[in-house]
Amino acid sequence: MAFLIKVFVIASLFFLLLIPSPANALETKTSPKKGAGFSISPLVACNSQDFNNSCVSGFLQKYRSLGLSWLYNWGIGKPGWIDSTIQYSPMVWGKGTGANGSYTATDLAPIKSFAAQYPGSYWLIWNEPDLDSQSNIRAVSAAALYKPLRDSILQSDPSAKFIVGNVAYMDSAWIDAFRTEYKRINGSFPEVNGWGMHHYAGGDYNSTNWRNTMQNIRNWLVNIGQGSKEFWLTEFGSLQSNATGLQIMKDQLEWIESQTWITRYAWYWMATESKFQGNLFTGNLAQNTFNLNELGREYAIHPINGSALPSPSPAPSPTSSVCGSTLNSACCATHTCQSSLGLYCFNETCSKVADKNSGIAEWSTAFNVYNQSLDFNNDNKIDGVDYVFWLREGKSL
Repeated sequence: MAFLIKVFVIASLFFLLLIPSPANALETKTSPKKGAGFSISPLVACNSQDFNNSCVSGFLQKYRSLGLSWLYNWGIGKPGWIDSTIQYSPMVWGKGTGANGSYTATDLAPIKSFAAQYPGSYWLIWNEPDLDSQSNIRAVSAAALYKPLRDSILQSDPSAKFIVGNVAYMDSAWIDAFRTEYKRINGSFPEVNGWGMHHYAGGDYNSTNWRNTMQNIRNWLVNIGQGSKEFWLTEFGSLQSNATGLQIMKDQLEWIESQTWITRYAWYWMATESKFQGNLFTGNLAQNTFNLNELGREYAIHPINGSALPSPSPAPSPTSSVCGSTLNSACCATHTCQSSLGLYCFNETCSKVADKNSGIAEWSTAFNVYNQSLDFNNDNKIDGVDYVFWLREGKSL
């Protein structure tokens, strides 16, 4: 009898461990569309290569609770901790190191190697090329770069797919100029599988205007004959306010799911609160305080209706915007642009950094010395990817 009682007690305790506490209980929802950009490495943060390490396994539990179907990290290299069920999308972040930004054999080597190792991948081509503070590729230059890059990837993986642009602030003008110049050079429009864009909101966030902007992009894609292509919302949220970001999730996630023309979306971003607004986690892995924050818990419960989503409802009628779909020089110079987005003007675009030249001068010394506080994507090196994150927030060294 004593033995049976002991077995019963142990079994009961094990069962209780499987039941989440009320504070953390939530039903994870998945969708083939649902993803996130990430910059966190549990192996680095936990200083362990052991996936059974309690620190690492704690991260894996929380990361899985988000119910993601795909991830990307603004670079090329799939971390080993990503589940086999999660699709990783590599990104060619910017131009090459050759003349006029061309991709040299050295630039292409890791790209072609990844393509051969992971056939059928969706490649994200460039990150906010329309912003000087990001990959900064003029549309006419991108038109000359795209075909050689695409051809090189296809040589290693004929099944590769290409989501091009990933432009800032729903900038259709950049894509228009890119397509026009590409056709002038090659005689036809560029072959793509889809287009990527980013959609952010500041203190002036309005649910109807947010959807109007999305619907305007849909109308534009149809008008230029690209309505059958995939559309990826590769970044969205609020860079200024987690409260605004939370409202965007509550207002828009189910709507995004219901729009069949939006094939993927990625929240910005899967990181901890010590970095930027919009993070899905809080706490510290090594100190065992790591958990989903309010944004993460909200993201995890969507899509609420899962596969039984309602048919898309008509979008509100488009309304005019002072900036249109592009933050051009006229918009950038206005008080509206700066106050609503918290941005500054540089070369007819907007950026988070008040003095870009000063920022570059400060940053130039950081590449030679490793500083964990500047390693925003936790890859054990300080490089251009970290500079992108630093610029976006206008940090000081």
